[in-house]
Amino acid sequence: MTRVRLPVYHQQRRPLTEREREIYEMLLEGCANKEIAAELTLSIHTVRFHAANILRKFRVASRYQLLAQVLHATRRPASH
Repeated sequence: MTRVRLPVYHQQRRPLTEREREIYEMLLEGCANKEIAAELTLSIHTVRFHAANILRKFRVASRYQLLAQVLHATRRPASH
């Protein structure tokens, strides 16, 4: 699994727990709740709970917004 670095502004505001970080990385890889639950040996309810906390901490309403925010924060400026 590839580690995705959290944007600096997020690290300073509300750090993710270790479990949230695991789920965050899998969310960014496009994994469904069922896949995450199976991989981490968790219930679907627990995955949904952590995923909701992650979205709240990033102040976004969906996984798509989370991905867009992370991509925007980690993209390199265009060279001229």
